Amino acid sequence: MQTEFLNLYILFFCILSITAIDVSTVEELHTALAKAKAGQIISIAPGEYDYSTYERKKSFLLKASGSNSRPITITAQDPEKPPLLLGPDIRQDPVLEIRGDYWVIENIKIANSGSGIFLDNANNNIIRNVEVYSTGSLAIYLRAESSYNLFQNCYIHGTGNTNDNYGYGFFIESPILQDGKPVTKSDYNVIEGCVFRNIVSDPIVFRNCTKGNEVVKSVFYGDGINGKKGVRTFMRIEGDENYIHDNVIYRNSNRFIDAAFKVVKSETSGNGNIFTNNVLFMDRPDSEVEDRRIFVVDGPDASISVKNNKIDYGDGLVNADKEEFYNSD
Repeated sequence: MQTEFLNLYILFFCILSITAIDVSTVEELHTALAKAKAGQIISIAPGEYDYSTYERKKSFLLKASGSNSRPITITAQDPEKPPLLLGPDIRQDPVLEIRGDYWVIENIKIANSGSGIFLDNANNNIIRNVEVYSTGSLAIYLRAESSYNLFQNCYIHGTGNTNDNYGYGFFIESPILQDGKPVTKSDYNVIEGCVFRNIVSDPIVFRNCTKGNEVVKSVFYGDGINGKKGVRTFMRIEGDENYIHDNVIYRNSNRFIDAAFKVVKSETSGNGNIFTNNVLFMDRPDSEVEDRRIFVVDGPDASISVKNNKIDYGDGLVNADKEEFYNSD
């Protein structure tokens, strides 16, 4: 009986300690973010919020940290009318700059800036039901030590409007090295149930020495991939032991695309990546740009694991269970 009473008391205390803050102006949003504490919920009214219109701010900065049991939440007051967070133009800084841990960001739109979301030393954050579009370069950028983040049910489209060499969907950066060894790493991030359309560069890039990142149940469309800087694939993977599974890919007759996935092997990384249960609609067996087969995975010299992938070259889905579908060791 005493234990039950104690549990109820703790639950009641936790509920009381969670505060909801309603905001409806740019100033109120900046102020709420600057004063955010663990357990708070920042609820944003419908409308547009240009970060630069208050004190010439360069982004919406998320610097505080929540905790595992008491995250800081940014959400829409009305999920049917998500607020639009944006910048003054597509040559400016990111809209959301996350430098803290344990945030939940949901039911918002982000647009009209150089990039959409920038994570730097940001861990254990959840970003879900967020639309990122109309960026000058990339959509979502993870740098330094940004690990264990979850991106769920996001819609990423319309990147690279001023710099189409860097119009990525997700870019998970290489670690900082000392004496050739990584001292910061961005590992074990999950991209789940996201949709990618009109991404001019690779929709997803995992740089060298990143490890254990996962892409699952996401949908990719080839429209927009421009072939510049050798971009001819939906994912470029330079790290280790990343898990790519249960995704659907549509080449949509983009002549530049000659593989679903690209693995780049180096002296320090590029091994142990896993590809399972992916369904690929690649239109035709051979690339129009190069006289070569369109592979499920193109990874010369890399060791990979593959299982239960299916591919359609225009005549229906077949099991990609033979070496001819892969360019890899």
